[in-house]
Amino acid sequence: MIIGRDFEKIEFSLWGLQLLEPNNLITNFILFTVCMLSYYKVRRINQANDFFRYWGLFYLFFGLSFMFGGLGHGFYNYLGVHGKYAGLLISIGSIYFLERAMLNLLKHKQISFFIGLSKVKLVSALIVELVIFMSMDLKANPQIGLLTPSISSAIGFLTCLGYLPYRYQHQFTRSFKYFYWSLIVFIPNAFIQGMKIRFLPWFDRNDLSHILILIMILLQW
Repeated sequence: MIIGRDFEKIEFSLWGLQLLEPNNLITNFILFTVCMLSYYKVRRINQANDFFRYWGLFYLFFGLSFMFGGLGHGFYNYLGVHGKYAGLLISIGSIYFLERAMLNLLKHKQISFFIGLSKVKLVSALIVELVIFMSMDLKANPQIGLLTPSISSAIGFLTCLGYLPYRYQHQFTRSFKYFYWSLIVFIPNAFIQGMKIRFLPWFDRNDLSHILILIMILLQW
């Protein structure tokens, strides 16, 4: 196990292409597949209801962020840091849809105000991230690009998978408890990524993080 630094990136060849990090490519696409299954699962319930419609959009965009994230890892030799931009921006958008889903269950007078805050947060996060892309050297320090999506996700998850489900379980149904359980599973990611905890070259901090995210999504089923 290594703490505080990364292993060398694993290289492999496929169809004449020189690719990187097959482990990250695989776990990203596993998450993409599970998110797509979640999207179609929610779509079948009730698309006329904003709660289910926005949850479906969350899974759709969350899944797309992992798909582009996996491609960014795998095709880094060809795309460089630019290959990571799409996944990071889409992940910010996905949190907005999660917030819209959960905020729609608030009392009518509160909905407009908090959805307005969510929109301001979305636009602000996208602008900050674009400024980072244009002004910072992400190749020298790729963690800078993760800062804005991480803060946006932390606010969205703590509010919409923590506080609101805890409140809604008393107001609507006890089933909301699975949402804050999923948050509890997700929280160790902050330490895994922040401390760069890695076990094996073929199972790095991103793979461990992806497993926790997979459990988080499955708990929401």
